[in-house]
Amino acid sequence: MNNYDVNQMTAGKMTYNPLASDMASGAMSAHGPNINPSSPLSPSIPSYPVAPIYPLVQQGAPAVTDADYIPGFLASMIGRSVRAEFLLGTSQYVDKTGILVEVGVNFFVLQDVNSRTITMCDLYSVKFVTILN
Repeated sequence: MNNYDVNQMTAGKMTYNPLASDMASGAMSAHGPNINPSSPLSPSIPSYPVAPIYPLVQQGAPAVTDADYIPGFLASMIGRSVRAEFLLGTSQYVDKTGILVEVGVNFFVLQDVNSRTITMCDLYSVKFVTILN
């Protein structure tokens, strides 16, 4: 067989078609593989395993919900009374006390016991967190 085919788009001219090499056997056509449902394997189905042999490794940043990280540890303390100490600037310390109600990737939320107000706190400026009780 040759690799030349008459293409309708070229108005009768002979054009090279690499897929036309097995046209007579029916394995390939000008538009892709001919799948014969009666054959056990078709050319488009690989005979090797599709799943990777090596174990998949999680890519990207580690899960911050793990207890090995500060947000994960604080999330395990939700509902408890805490005191957080913050460093503002180079020498000013501020502390906030309240019930820990929510923890995010880079913040946590304290609810004041007396006024019932909530305060969102920046996790990156926290120096110490004391769990009360």
